[in-house]
Parts: sequence; structure tokens; C-alpha cells
Amino acid sequence: MKNNDAATKKLLIYFHGNAGNIGSRLPNIQLIVKKCNTNVLILAYRGYGDSEGTPSEEGLKLDADATLEYAQSRDDIDNDRIFVFGRSLGGAVAI
Repeated sequence: MKNNDAATKKLLIYFHGNAGNIGSRLPNIQLIVKKCNTNVLILAYRGYGDSEGTPSEEGLKLDADATLEYAQSRDDIDNDRIFVFGRSLGGAVAI
């Protein structure tokens, strides 16, 4: 979800738990966008939900690295204002 105030250039990368799917996180994301005035990037881990691949620790690390590299490559995001948040399994992925 994208915050309407593009001038903030903040980004929170949301690493979710293994239960449910991205859609079940939308109420949380909506609250984060509203209360923290930030953009949110959430990803589907390989092998979870309808994503291709097989779940593994190595896959989670690769997904996290690719997500951070993508965020850092964007001109509309301030690299000094990228934050990570993890819930349940996502806590380990964020670390």
C-alpha cells in the first residue's frame, strides 16, 4: 500500500508470519500507513500461499535480501528511511 504523501519517502518493509496471506494483513497495513505516515512494502515468500518454490530458511534470506535491494534501488525512497517490521516468522526474516 502506498501512502499518499510522496514527500515522506519513508518505507516500512513488512515481513509477515506464515499463517494467512498478504490479504489477511491488509487491516494491519492500513493502520500502519495511517498512523505512521509511511509507505509499506509486503512480500509473498517463495513456497508460501500461491508463490512458486519451496519454503526454506535460505529462500527466506534470499527473499529478504531481494526485497531490501529493490527498495534501496528506488529513487522515490530515502535509503536512510527504510525500516523493517516482522511478525512471527517475519521477525526472524527481518533480523
